[in-house]
Amino acid sequence: MSIMPISDMHRRRRSRNIALGLALVAWVVIIFLVSMVKVSGG
Repeated sequence: MSIMPISDMHRRRRSRNIALGLALVAWVVIIFLVSMVKVSGG
């Protein structure tokens, strides 16, 4: 494993976590919208 400063490692981990969080939120929104369209008879 390469040696990198702690702050750089934390920054990379945080940006990856933010990206994963946004992807999860987008997935939940898509599922919600699809289910609402099905319920409304679309």
